[in-house]
Parts: sequence; C-alpha cells; structure tokens
Amino acid sequence: MADRLVMVEWLDSGRVDGWEDAQDAVRSALDDPLVCHSVGWLMHEDEQRIIVVPTRKFPFRPGTGELLSKLVIPSCAVLSMRALTVGRKRR
Repeated sequence: MADRLVMVEWLDSGRVDGWEDAQDAVRSALDDPLVCHSVGWLMHEDEQRIIVVPTRKFPFRPGTGELLSKLVIPSCAVLSMRALTVGRKRR
C-alpha cells in the first residue's frame, strides 16, 4: 500500500491555542469545520482510519527510518480520496 500516492479531502475539527471567552468558544465551535487537502503516501487504511505520510525516503525500504511526519485521519472525516500519478524522475 505504501506505493499509492493520494490526495485526501477531509474535515478537521480545528483548535484554539490559549484561553478564550466562553461565548467565543461556543461561537467558534459552531463555525463550519475546516476542509483540508493533504497529499501523501497511503500507508494504512481500515474502517476507522487512514494513515498518510507526506515525505518518505527514495528508494522506499521499510525498516530504515524512511518516513517523516504521519497524518492519521479518522475515516468518518474523509470526504474523498483519489490516487495521484507519480511523474518520471527529472535528470
């Protein structure tokens, strides 16, 4: 599965750093969820989640510390996912 490059459209719950007024907290929580787009290598997919990794070493060799920054997205938050085509290596 690690050879499948995908673009995922998903809903993020959002967050606020620091203290905020109670009324503002409720008001901002009622805003529409954030729609995000992420591109990466699909490492895992099951009924509960997908795991996408935007950066990996080339050539990909499992077990060599080859991944940087994983993104775990609950399946219920995924709006769409489509496979992307990897172009030829530039010289």
